[in-house]
Amino acid sequence: MGLRSDSYYTAARERIKEAQFMHENRYYTLAMYISGLAVECILRAFRLLKDPTFDERHDLWRLWKSTELANVRRNRSIRSKPMETFEKKIKNILVELFPEHELQLETEPDGRVSGFIISDKFVDMDHLRRQRKIWGLLRKNLTKAEQMKILGFVAFTPAEHEAYKVIGFITFTPREHKAYTSYRALS
Repeated sequence: MGLRSDSYYTAARERIKEAQFMHENRYYTLAMYISGLAVECILRAFRLLKDPTFDERHDLWRLWKSTELANVRRNRSIRSKPMETFEKKIKNILVELFPEHELQLETEPDGRVSGFIISDKFVDMDHLRRQRKIWGLLRKNLTKAEQMKILGFVAFTPAEHEAYKVIGFITFTPREHKAYTSYRALS
């Protein structure tokens, strides 16, 4: 017997709690990985509402496309000037450290900005140092209110970005793996 939609929803909520625990304990890579599992569970829950025989393994892109969520289109023509101006401001700040072709920004309908930064400058730099570099620059140039409108940035080296696209997961350091297995044993 296969899992039901509500089972995947429950699993997603459990993964979110685990990801929060890992993040609070500074296991950032592991928190990102577990968050990805939560996303996969939510997508599977939506998909099972439509077709209970579905199984796309761990291909999140195909899983996303198979849900009704993929049919929702953003109407970019209704973006307000302040939204466009804020995204441009973020890009202008980040270009101070990263060439524009390394930035992939997106503005949500509510005006919050997120994105990817894919740069050789991240080679030999752990994820925490990458985020500190990005946020140091943003804090220096944005008000507190503007900082609150940033969802976050994923920072990859070009090699990591390629591997992530091909493999679809992030590997753990031994410390993160130990923390995750210890946490799972407790729950």
